[in-house]
Amino acid sequence: MQCQPPMPHQTLSAVEPTSDMHIYVVTPAFNAVQTINRTINSVISQSGDFTIHYHVQDGGSSDGTVALLQQWQHTLAQGLLPLSCRGVHFSYASAPDNGMYDAIQQGFARFALQPQNWITWINSDDLILPDSFSFIANIDKSPGLADSVNWVTGEAMILRNGSLFRCARRALNADLVRAGLADGISAPFIQQEGTFFRAGLWQQYQAQALDGFRYAGDWSLWKHFASTETLYCADMPLGVFTSRNEQLSKKFWHQYMLEIFRHNNYQSSASYGKAYKNLYANLNDGVIYSRRKPSKIRVDNSQNAQLYVDVERCVAAQHINTDFRCNRLFIFGYSGFANHLLKIIRNQGKSAEAILVSKKEFTDSSTDNVLTLHEAKPDAGDLIIMSSFKNKKVLGILQKHAAQAQILHWTALLPFVSD
Repeated sequence: MQCQPPMPHQTLSAVEPTSDMHIYVVTPAFNAVQTINRTINSVISQSGDFTIHYHVQDGGSSDGTVALLQQWQHTLAQGLLPLSCRGVHFSYASAPDNGMYDAIQQGFARFALQPQNWITWINSDDLILPDSFSFIANIDKSPGLADSVNWVTGEAMILRNGSLFRCARRALNADLVRAGLADGISAPFIQQEGTFFRAGLWQQYQAQALDGFRYAGDWSLWKHFASTETLYCADMPLGVFTSRNEQLSKKFWHQYMLEIFRHNNYQSSASYGKAYKNLYANLNDGVIYSRRKPSKIRVDNSQNAQLYVDVERCVAAQHINTDFRCNRLFIFGYSGFANHLLKIIRNQGKSAEAILVSKKEFTDSSTDNVLTLHEAKPDAGDLIIMSSFKNKKVLGILQKHAAQAQILHWTALLPFVSD
């Protein structure tokens, strides 16, 4: 997919590789005294040749959050904290608001933003990872990127119970996002933590994209961005989502999903079938590589084989036509994808004998009909759907216990994805 330019009235001019590089960050906060210190520190500790403009928009906290913000403002204004960047301009405000997205809009409105500036927001219990800002700054120092890359997201990373978990690489592209399919069900979410974009995009889309949203505004904003922009994925995580039982994203999860369903017409999405049928031809619009030579990042718009491993999550299994002919169907694997596909097939009633099989025994009592191939004894009238052919041990088991059965990779179902 070719990079589409932004709308003419929002031309995003390139940033010169000088000390004039500025990155703007907003944190919406409310009663965040237990977590906000860590969030603020993750932003102001960034190292590189840039200036950070950081505003915390508090919703009228009563738990001591405002006192902490006062301390941070004093410390930074007095130069009492060593910095590893050109400078940090910190500010805060505290007043009741109409929710998180109202606070974010108020926060960005306080900056004198230029269309080419990089901006992001980070919630008061999440983190920006070290070197993330320098990664973004290097985009504008790399020939050919500064005037073409306007929207970047990192790999997903989660902090749970004090431990970091790096998620599998996600297969995302603007087709999926534009169709509203980056909803966590049809395709993976774009992790907001570690997503950076030009201020010109925000200025162009934020009013219409966030109107009517209290929980899923990020999903709507990305969908609007995808109407004119290429989504570039970094080969590293740039931010961390903190998973806690008491956080709003869990407390209001159902409302989040309901907003998406209310604002997205899955049935009439013209690009739905096309997006999924072309997954293998264009898994990502662009991938920014940095690990080998961080100072010389590049973009590869061709198919990226590394993204193959997580493409299963991008199949909306409920739209797969499972009207295939076989005596029994075996889905080989013990992954979320295999379980999801099994449930869909059972719910559609297309195959009463749909069984999940694996190369070893499992003791998870919550999952029924989990067999080994030796126990299942598939024969010539049966069909086995595989999620991968890469494991030599698995192939050996297939040759030993399922030589007579028809064996297909799950991608054989893609031609049946409905339009």
